[in-house]
Amino acid sequence: MSPAAALAALMRDLDAVRVGRLDPDSIVKTLRNAHELAAALTPRHSQALDEILTRLESGSLFSEQSCSFSQHDLHDALEAWLTHAAAHLARQAQAA
Repeated sequence: MSPAAALAALMRDLDAVRVGRLDPDSIVKTLRNAHELAAALTPRHSQALDEILTRLESGSLFSEQSCSFSQHDLHDALEAWLTHAAAHLARQAQAA
């Protein structure tokens, strides 16, 4: 799967997580194993994603009330990362 197609699938997965149709751990595992996508992005993208995923993993261990991370905010952060990564890939494609 191309990096751009992977991002589109991940955005759909995030939508499914938000409505409870998909376990948040699933999207974390998918992103942790998205080596082709990571290779297409910068190390800074990878670092930012790792920080978001670490917080998602930590947040999934606790209820919304007892966790210092809002699941809604983490989903928003992941969505922003996916959008930024897609824009980066689009710029790369235009430059090629």
